[in-house]
Amino acid sequence: MNTTLNIEAFNPKKAELQKLAKETAPVLEIEITDKKSRETVHKAQMKLRENRLEIEKTGKKMREDALAFQKKVIAVQNEYIGIISPIEDELKAKKEAYDEEIKRQKEEEERKKQEAITNRMKALANYGKDYDTLIHAPGIMSEEDFGKIIASLEAEKQEQERLKKEQEEKERKEREEFERKQKELEAEKERLRKIEVIKNTIKSVGTLEGLEEEKEAVLSYGDEYNWEDFESLYKERKEYLEFQEEKRKLEAEKRRIEQEKIDAENEKKRQIELEKARKEAEEKAKRDAELEAERKRLEAEKKKREEEEKKKVEEEKLARRKKYKLFLD
Repeated sequence: MNTTLNIEAFNPKKAELQKLAKETAPVLEIEITDKKSRETVHKAQMKLRENRLEIEKTGKKMREDALAFQKKVIAVQNEYIGIISPIEDELKAKKEAYDEEIKRQKEEEERKKQEAITNRMKALANYGKDYDTLIHAPGIMSEEDFGKIIASLEAEKQEQERLKKEQEEKERKEREEFERKQKELEAEKERLRKIEVIKNTIKSVGTLEGLEEEKEAVLSYGDEYNWEDFESLYKERKEYLEFQEEKRKLEAEKRRIEQEKIDAENEKKRQIELEKARKEAEEKAKRDAELEAERKRLEAEKKKREEEEKKKVEEEKLARRKKYKLFLD
């Protein structure tokens, strides 16, 4: 099979085309102004066109031959490759499977290594320790040795926790004991305060009845208060109140006697005043009677004078009428 490109098959030849281009190039300078100049340009263009079409025809024929040749080459190539390609593909697959497994094993080894490092870091962190790549790395320290370190740290941690719990328990008991004593002190303080309140109440009770009521109230508390704590104060207050009661009675009796004296004096004075008032009333009544009698006497005299005057006026009128009558006669 001839695979050489036959350039000589092209017609016209390159030299002829170069000559033709040189011959027709001057026509580019011609200005078309009439049919003659147009015909000159047309002939030159047609000559170039004929050569171009011939070249294209030859190139197309050569490409068709080359394409057929290419197809035959590809067919032979595929036939030959088909003989060895399955074996090559299988060998390649086996090699890639091996490489993939090696890669997977390395990745798994690296993952386990990182997981071991992470686990060791977490394990150390649980005990407040830092991971040291120069000491604790899996490639430097075996799992057994690292386990011994963790076991030692765990034992130390448990011991610390045990001591901590013992200390916390001790502190709890001490705190509870302190709180118990504080409550007892507070309770005793409150009890003493109430005792003082009761004592002050006993001191301030103003009557024997109130004192007895306070005693009954204290006794009703039962064992909360000891009556002996108040008994001496109770007796003192009772004696004081009895003395005050006796004193009050004496003073009341004294006041009663004095009041009786005052009342007797007042009654005496009242009787004197009444007697005086009676006499004054009698005198006044006598004076009033005398004045009334005088008034009546004066009124009688006045009436008598008025009657006499009236009578005198009547007599004078009668005398004048008689005198007038005589005058008329």
